[in-house]
Amino acid sequence: MVFMLLTTVFFERDTKGLPLKENPRALLGMLKVLVRRARDDLEALFAFPLRVALLLTQDIFRFFLTFSKKEKKTLNAMSDKLKILLVGPEKAGKTTVANFLANEKGKLADGKDMPYRSTCGARILEFEAGGNGRGRDSKMQTSVELWDVSGSQRFESSWPAIMHEADAVVLLYNPDNRPHVNEIGLWFEWFVQKAGLSSSKCLVFAHRMKTAVGCEIQLRVPHILSKAQVVESDWDSDDSIRMAFSRFVANI
Repeated sequence: MVFMLLTTVFFERDTKGLPLKENPRALLGMLKVLVRRARDDLEALFAFPLRVALLLTQDIFRFFLTFSKKEKKTLNAMSDKLKILLVGPEKAGKTTVANFLANEKGKLADGKDMPYRSTCGARILEFEAGGNGRGRDSKMQTSVELWDVSGSQRFESSWPAIMHEADAVVLLYNPDNRPHVNEIGLWFEWFVQKAGLSSSKCLVFAHRMKTAVGCEIQLRVPHILSKAQVVESDWDSDDSIRMAFSRFVANI
C-alpha cells in the first residue's frame, strides 16, 4: 500500500502530463481511488475467512444450545427425585427399615437379629416408591433418595448440610422406650419445624421392638406429633410400613 502511494506521488502524471505531486487536486483524487481499491481488495481478501468464521460460530452456538437443552432435561430429571430423611433416636431400627423399603423383595424381620452398628453420619439409598405400594408401575412411582441419618448427636454439626433441600422427613422411634419418647419431639422440631416443612411432610413410625401378643398396647403419641401421620409398626408390619411409605411419597 505504501509502495503504491509513493509510486503514484512521484511517477504518475495527470491528464495534462504534469507530475501528480505538482497538482494537489489530481493527487487527492488518485489517492481516493487507490484507497477505494485497497478497501475493496481487503474486503475480498477477508470476506471468505469472515464467512467461514461466522458459520463456525453459528454451529458452535447451535451445539451449546443443544447441549444446554440436554443438560436442562437431565437437571429436571434429577430435580424430580425426592429427598427424604429418615431420622430418630439411636437403636430405633432406622437402618433396618431403610434397607427394607429399598429392597422390594426383602422382609422387615430379616434385619431384626443383625448386630447393631451405628450409622456414621448418613447413608443414602436410591429406589422407586409411590403409587399403591405394590408392583413397580413406573407411571405411578417416584425416584426416592432416602437418607438414613445417624441418631448419634456426635454428627449434629452435619445435620444442616443433610437437611439442605429435603422434601420430607420420616421419624422413627420405639414408643416403648421412654428416652425415645422424650427425644422424638426434639427430632421433629429440628428436622421438620426448623427446616420449614409442614406436618403433612412428616411420616412417623412408632416402631416397637417386640410384637404384642394377646393384648393391645395403647400408643401414646407426644403432643408435638399430633398433626403428623403416625403409623404403629413392629417387625411383622411389612405391608403396613411399605404401604404407608408409598402413600406418603405419592402425596409429597
